[in-house]
Amino acid sequence: MKNSNSHLTPVTGGFSDNKKAAQNIRLDLKHHFPGIKFSVRSSLFDVKVAWTDGPTKEAVKSTLTKFTEYKSKLCFSEKYGLATRIFEDRSYSQSFIESALAAIAEKHNCEGIELTADAYEGGQLCNVYPKGLENLHTISELALKYMHTADYQSQK
Repeated sequence: MKNSNSHLTPVTGGFSDNKKAAQNIRLDLKHHFPGIKFSVRSSLFDVKVAWTDGPTKEAVKSTLTKFTEYKSKLCFSEKYGLATRIFEDRSYSQSFIESALAAIAEKHNCEGIELTADAYEGGQLCNVYPKGLENLHTISELALKYMHTADYQSQK
């Protein structure tokens, strides 16, 4: 039976070290999400993981949970590192925002509304409602909800 963690490097010395955990977090992210560029930064108090587009925050969080659990079945953290806390920060490219806005325009009546990434990022869609959804969800809210729940790989 192949070790499902064979892509990770066992830590030596104390395992409760964000820096050691961050090294394996990088390897684990590369293994589970090939082609996505992640920034992994460790400090005395936490590990910060940032990326643009790619997998959802929930998918990354569920992959990394094992690095914050001290008492796991197989003592994972003792072998591969324990992070005090992990913070995930996903950002969105203009092409992903445009894709989300196109999906909203396809589903809702947005006639006469300028649906661009620049308008979204500039906050101009924060108080704009699709026709028929007045006082329910702004275009900005709908776009954020779409991007929050969708995987996205930009086409380069």
